[in-house]
Amino acid sequence: MNRIILTTDQPQRARFLFFTFVCIYLSSGTFLTIYTGIQHDHIWYLREWIEESKGQNPWQVVNPYGPIQVLLGYGIRIHFLIPKLVMVWLFMLANFYFYTSQRGDLLTCRKRLYFLFLIPFNFLVVNIVMIYGLNDTLVASLVILAIDAKIKNRSKLAGFLLGIATLLKFYPLLFILFWAFDRRKFDFRLLYSSCVTISVGMILTFQIWGLKILYSLVFSLERSSSLLSPLEILKQFYLHNPDFQFQTEVFNHLLPINRFLIQYNFVFCLGATALVMFFSWKLYLHWYEISLLGTLSFLAVYKVGHPQFFLTWLILLLPLIFSNTYSSQKLLMKAIPLIVFLELYQIGFFLSKSYSTKWTFMYYNAGVVYLPIVLFTLLSFVNILRAEKGLKHTQNRSNL
Repeated sequence: MNRIILTTDQPQRARFLFFTFVCIYLSSGTFLTIYTGIQHDHIWYLREWIEESKGQNPWQVVNPYGPIQVLLGYGIRIHFLIPKLVMVWLFMLANFYFYTSQRGDLLTCRKRLYFLFLIPFNFLVVNIVMIYGLNDTLVASLVILAIDAKIKNRSKLAGFLLGIATLLKFYPLLFILFWAFDRRKFDFRLLYSSCVTISVGMILTFQIWGLKILYSLVFSLERSSSLLSPLEILKQFYLHNPDFQFQTEVFNHLLPINRFLIQYNFVFCLGATALVMFFSWKLYLHWYEISLLGTLSFLAVYKVGHPQFFLTWLILLLPLIFSNTYSSQKLLMKAIPLIVFLELYQIGFFLSKSYSTKWTFMYYNAGVVYLPIVLFTLLSFVNILRAEKGLKHTQNRSNL
């Protein structure tokens, strides 16, 4: 990604305003984190950490997370809110570090508004990070630091950070694959660093807690569809209308197909990933372009349509704001409909859980809207990247 040309001086006023905003945001985020307490999946985190503190194996019960989740839980020995606060603080500081590292003070007013819209004032981010305190917050923090390291050609550091993220949740494995593949070349330093980190982490986990951590992999493969997944639409319709049947018996044929797609969803996810890698090879894509397209493709077909997975995808969009290329701005514009949808969906989800069940229809039926929007975004990304590579190829030929 192209970076903005640096100047010799930073305006004193801009630095003061940025510092003031960071202080206010950190204070407000800390207050909201403490005020909302323990909610959503964080309740299960706390139960798991309490059992582990009593000497129980963390994977004795259903636990889809890795060993970093267990280490995070040691904070409850100081106070039960410490793990949540640590994740929130790291997320906020990582974002502001990236902003300053990429010279955000040189951005235009419009691009600064994009940054505010994408992360600090996005309700999906506020809800998942500060209110619910989900562990995807820590994954996103590590990914943004890894992006910064990768941009600065510190591949070993980027690989280490992605390895740590994978030891918390398994989906950062995708980033290791996408980032190691850059314009038909392999970044062996990133691949080596991440593999060593993951291997050491898993070996230590086996030594301390045994092989029961592998149950988390089995759970991830066997779990059903949920929330935004298009596969959830038909399942929810059947659950709420068990006596409904089309006269042509179409429904009776669709339901087994839907169950098959859910059961073997991992195969389709691998297929989507392979398709992206083939497309990337053909078009000579940059590692960042591969990760942006590949992550969204995976999320589009993955049966577990939890919005917190999109937190990391939002983080992946950040470098587009700091790039001056025309294609980067077009990619960012095409992502806006999906960003707005995810924010509106998260608002409805929060209202249904916290205030009134009349909003429940939003997260049971949102997949109907989600599918065309995510497909539009994917196709738009593909067309933009194809056009950009085609233009570069034409320019190269004209220069011969």
